[in-house]
Amino acid sequence: MGVKNLPVEICRVAPLVIEMARRMANPYVVGETSIRAKGIGVEPEDYRDYTEGDDMRFIDWRISSRAVGTDGNNRILLRERRSERSMETAVVVDLSSSMMYRNKMIAALYALSFISSMALGFKDRLLLILAGRRIRHIHVSPKMAPYILVNSVCRLENWGEKLDLKLLARLLVRLGRIPVLLLTDTAHPVDELEWFTKIVRSSEREIGFVFCSDSSEIRPPKGSALLIGSEEGTSHLWGIEEAVRRHRSKLFALMKTSLIPYVEIVHPGQAKRICHRLMMLYLVVRNALPQ
Repeated sequence: MGVKNLPVEICRVAPLVIEMARRMANPYVVGETSIRAKGIGVEPEDYRDYTEGDDMRFIDWRISSRAVGTDGNNRILLRERRSERSMETAVVVDLSSSMMYRNKMIAALYALSFISSMALGFKDRLLLILAGRRIRHIHVSPKMAPYILVNSVCRLENWGEKLDLKLLARLLVRLGRIPVLLLTDTAHPVDELEWFTKIVRSSEREIGFVFCSDSSEIRPPKGSALLIGSEEGTSHLWGIEEAVRRHRSKLFALMKTSLIPYVEIVHPGQAKRICHRLMMLYLVVRNALPQ
C-alpha cells in the first residue's frame, strides 16, 4: 500500500479496527480490581516484617527505627505497595516513512485502540506522542487517542522521514518517570535502538515495544536489490534474506537480553490472536519495578 492510498484505506477500516480492538479489550477490564505492584507511580498500602529475599529498596528505615517487636528487638519493616487507581502512560506512534508500508499503520491503530481501551478501563491517563517529521505530544482522553491518530494519518499530517530517536529520548527524559509504549517497526539500527532504550530507562521508567511488521519483511525474497534513495544515492544490497534475518535476530536478541517487553504484530488479522500479550505488555510497563 503506497502513501497515496494509505489515508483512504485507514479512513475506510478505522471504525472496524477501533471497535474490534475495544471489543477484544473489554474482557480484560470488566470486573477490574486493584493490581498489587511495586514501582513507578504507586502508593504505600501496608507494612510487614522484612524476610530474606525481599527487595531492600522497599525497607522503610524511618518507621523501622521506631518499631520494636515483642521480644524487645528492633523490627525491619517493608513497605507493601499497590497500584494507583489512575496512572499515566506515554504511547508513542511512529509516523516515519517506513510505517507507511502496507498494513503497518493499521496494525498500529489496532494496538493503540486496544491499549487505550485498557487505559480507559483502569481510569488511566494517556500522553499520545505522534513522532514523524516533528514530534508532537498531547494529553488525551484514552477514548479519543485512536481518532486523533486516524485524523493525523488521513490528513497526511506530520508524516514521513526517519524517526529521530535522539530527539524522542530527550522529550521522554523531560517528561519524568512516566512509563512508555512505542508503536513502531523493526526499521531501526540496533545500536541506535539500544542507546535509546538505555537513555529512556535510565530515569527508572519502563519501556515496551509493539513492533508492526509485514510478512514480506519477515520472509523477504532471495537475491539482491538496487536501492535508490534521494539522500543516500544508489547502492546494491546483496543477500536480502540473510541481511534481514541478521537484523531481526540482533534486534530481538537486544529485547530479550535487556529484558524489554515487546509484542510483534505481523498483520492486522493476527492482532485478534495476541490480545492477551498486548494486555500483559500494557500491565507490565504500567506496573514495572524501577530498573
